[in-house]
Amino acid sequence: MSDRSSGFPGRVVERTHTIVLNDEPDRVFPLFGPERETDWATGWEPEIVAGDGLAPERGCVFRTRDPDRGETVWLLARLDRERHHIGYVRTTPSSDLAEISIVVKALRGGGSSARITYRITGLSEAGNRYVEGFTEERYQELIDEWALAINHFLTTGEQLPTRL
Repeated sequence: MSDRSSGFPGRVVERTHTIVLNDEPDRVFPLFGPERETDWATGWEPEIVAGDGLAPERGCVFRTRDPDRGETVWLLARLDRERHHIGYVRTTPSSDLAEISIVVKALRGGGSSARITYRITGLSEAGNRYVEGFTEERYQELIDEWALAINHFLTTGEQLPTRL
């Protein structure tokens, strides 16, 4: 049996954080689709390559661009509307590959929780540095910023005035 490893040791990190959102799952869950994320995420500008970003289906492919990291290609890999579960695979080819899972559940007394998991693998030395910087503290801060932005949108119908 031959060894097909590249010899490159890609670092891997997995982070999970749960946030509380101020509306029912049927209203919250669609906000994690490619196009609906533009409702609350300042600077989020997906370019749909295949499929429909407004009524997403498994297999939807889109691109985003970040001035620091370049182009990222996304695949909507899992969609279960009944269970409010959406999953993506995304790659920034010169850096890393990530699996993202979002599960929204109703809370007793109203509102929802969203459990958001990122599993990131470095594809290069730059990617490994990105993975190393994806600390638990930084991840919780990022996802808590999502909660602020989503709850602001749910309350006002508008994005927060500045990018978090």
